[in-house]
Amino acid sequence: MLELLNAKISDADKISLIKLEVAPISIKGQSYPDAVNAHILQNNYADEDLKELIISYSHFDTQAKSVILEKATSQIRNVISILDSVDNQLISAILLSDKVVAQNKQTIFKALASNATDTEIKQWLPCVESEDFLALYDENKRPRFENTEWNKSLLEIFKNRKKIKDYEFSDNWGKYTISRWNKNDLKDEFLD
Repeated sequence: MLELLNAKISDADKISLIKLEVAPISIKGQSYPDAVNAHILQNNYADEDLKELIISYSHFDTQAKSVILEKATSQIRNVISILDSVDNQLISAILLSDKVVAQNKQTIFKALASNATDTEIKQWLPCVESEDFLALYDENKRPRFENTEWNKSLLEIFKNRKKIKDYEFSDNWGKYTISRWNKNDLKDEFLD
């Protein structure tokens, strides 16, 4: 049957063949059509494929991606354990998914933020319910942030990314305030 999946027969015929099989079928290293991949993933999913699927997510087409996202969100702990290997498109899809709880999204964000691009950070902040941190990208704003552990960890990330110079808790405001780099600070910082 596996040989027939690579034969030049219609996707419908391939899916009809797969329906006769109850055992898991690996799609690792195969180049099945999108509809066939999606059917296998939904009905004959091989658990050992998860790592390969989340690494190569962007190489799949729409139907298969949808099922891979479903598998990844249902096995989010496994995905989090190998975040460095996860395809960036899948990371974004997971963070946008309403099937992943905020705590897991925050864990993912914290783990990946130091190496993420500014574009990714801007896309991910609303996903982790922290869109107010987008104000840090506007030089003219001096945002203040509630005193929470999550906000403190985000401020630390932005400090390490050199988006802000520092932050401190202001008794006056009852919130975290930030200090920005000025042009001389930036010159000195990058000359060291």
